Amino acid sequence: MDTVTLTPVALLGGTGMMLVALGFVIYAVRRRLGIGYLALGALAWIVTVAVKFLWALPLNPRLYAAITGALPGGIGAGVFDLYVGLLTGFTEVAIVWLVLRYTRLGRVAWERALAFGIGFGAVEAFLLGLSSFATMLTAMLAPQLIPSSTLSQLVAANNIVYSLAPIVERFFAVWVHIFANVLIFLAVIKGQVRWFWLAFWFKSLIDALAAFAQISGVITTLEGIWAVEAVVVVWGALAWRGVHWVRQRYDVSTPAESAKHATAGGLVTTGILVLVLVAMTAGAVFVAVAPSSQLTGSEKDAVLAYSESKTDNLLQGLNNNDYAVFARDLNDQMKAAIPETTLAKMRTQVSDKIGNYVSRQVQSISRSGDSVTVIYAARFANDDQVTLRVSFEAAEPHRISGLWFDSPQLRQP
Repeated sequence: MDTVTLTPVALLGGTGMMLVALGFVIYAVRRRLGIGYLALGALAWIVTVAVKFLWALPLNPRLYAAITGALPGGIGAGVFDLYVGLLTGFTEVAIVWLVLRYTRLGRVAWERALAFGIGFGAVEAFLLGLSSFATMLTAMLAPQLIPSSTLSQLVAANNIVYSLAPIVERFFAVWVHIFANVLIFLAVIKGQVRWFWLAFWFKSLIDALAAFAQISGVITTLEGIWAVEAVVVVWGALAWRGVHWVRQRYDVSTPAESAKHATAGGLVTTGILVLVLVAMTAGAVFVAVAPSSQLTGSEKDAVLAYSESKTDNLLQGLNNNDYAVFARDLNDQMKAAIPETTLAKMRTQVSDKIGNYVSRQVQSISRSGDSVTVIYAARFANDDQVTLRVSFEAAEPHRISGLWFDSPQLRQP
């Protein structure tokens, strides 16, 4: 393996993110916004993100597989990106709104609301920065502790333009958090749930973009990273302006427009949130535990008769970065979702992270409607715990309609 060298520039991203967090905290302290609400905002982030991860870790891979398998081309991926954004809305926004609305914590002065938002965003920036800093420092001082495939990716951080991206992102992301949270406080003190819904969609949409960036491979190139950051900058600038807009309308001494109307609106919104959450939970649990229509015997053999050669072509093309071989058996929707220019990005996501494909073993074969899915336990050069899922059209010529890789190593940033 070639020697991988990281320079001190690689520490810039993590250091800068922590300094962004400290800058916002210092502002809150010097302005005497309220240490208690600063800490409460940080606690709210920790709790809501923990809830999100407890939901996402066991269910998201199965949901991704189900959604992309059921919907053609990039439609399934887009629906999953929106789902990820909505999951943020339900955890980081809806939970906070419910707590603030149904306790006395929500009816506070502007300074406390602002402190809460700063604490919410700053703790995320600090922890992400600390994680990045620790990873880079470990790679510099004890590279043997870092997988070789990960080390090769970290070298990009030697480029100062690359290292500046997370700093810019965190600065504007903190403003997004502040805006969403002060909108929640405004909804509480005014008794107007529309401000809650604005916060909900404002944060959900930007997190849907983040999911798209991660899954699509856009951020595997420097140009792609800064294209995404440009959207974050615009979103953050809108949030910064929005915070000033909320400040002008924030008056905790003003009673809600109508107590009866405010109560009714809040109860309706709460009911909607509960119903949607129940529906999401039921759907997720069904996807996670519902038995598949497993194929066995002659039906299984009939699928393997066409699936193995097509899967061989797919993986050989990925290994060799040969689009003609890779796309030989794809259907039109898959070719549109993965054009030739995207194959190199896929290699960065998969082969460059876990090495080339080596071997596979069939785990199960199932049929759902017009789609047949083969799930393999696959071994790659740097990872022998890869789950490979390939979907085929049930009708001849049995073209490939879906492709999905998953492993603990692939999920690492």
